Amino acid sequence: MKTLRLLFLFLFVSLAATAQKVSVDKKTNIVTVEGEPSFVLKPKNKILWQSDYALENLDGQELAYFKAEKREKWNNTTHNYDNELFYGITFSQSGNYCELRNFTSLSIVKALAKEIAAARLVQGNAISPEAEQKFVVMHNGVFLKDPNKQQPAVVVNVGGSAAGAPAAASAPASISISGEKIYNHDELTGTFRKSSENGYTTISIYNRDDNKVAIARHKDKSDEDWEIMPEGGSKISLRFYTDQSLERLFKYLAEKGYL
Repeated sequence: MKTLRLLFLFLFVSLAATAQKVSVDKKTNIVTVEGEPSFVLKPKNKILWQSDYALENLDGQELAYFKAEKREKWNNTTHNYDNELFYGITFSQSGNYCELRNFTSLSIVKALAKEIAAARLVQGNAISPEAEQKFVVMHNGVFLKDPNKQQPAVVVNVGGSAAGAPAAASAPASISISGEKIYNHDELTGTFRKSSENGYTTISIYNRDDNKVAIARHKDKSDEDWEIMPEGGSKISLRFYTDQSLERLFKYLAEKGYL
């Protein structure tokens, strides 16, 4: 029954995407839906015909990041592996993640714009939590937190952060890595060192002042959680994803105020 509901939802969204009039301005990257400017799809890290995209509102605030990726997919016709293009989507506010696949159009940015518009993700210049939840479920994604579970309130000391924890980051993180350097919104925010021993990969993380802020450990060839040990804090478990595992780790630490 659940499968049928998702199928009907997928067909509804597909029909809505076909019916809507969506256009993308190549100069400003503004996406217009039914004649009204709705959101921005800004190219990032462009390499030849491939590009990431930042989904922004009309005020230039990043709402989600679309990371272009390729993976090998078996082709039953040619009996060989093809490179399949897909987009890994991370929502900036929630950290929720899902993937968009099966791109056949040469105008990928138009295809992405239609997907976003059909799902009504951007409403009132922000991501609609309800639309985001449906979108993640429909695309077999994962939630950083259970969307149906009420989160406990965080008690914060007046004039400072919660006891024993760093101050929370003021904006959603957008992480990129170059060598051993960590960038948040293209600004250097820290560095890291990677080592392997006894079947474990260990990541030592430093802030921009070279002070160690955390150690993260993961068992090789396993999908076990990251084991994070922040300086001066309690041990944390964070779900491990083979795709963009380091970016997700650093995003978590940045949004918790460690980087």
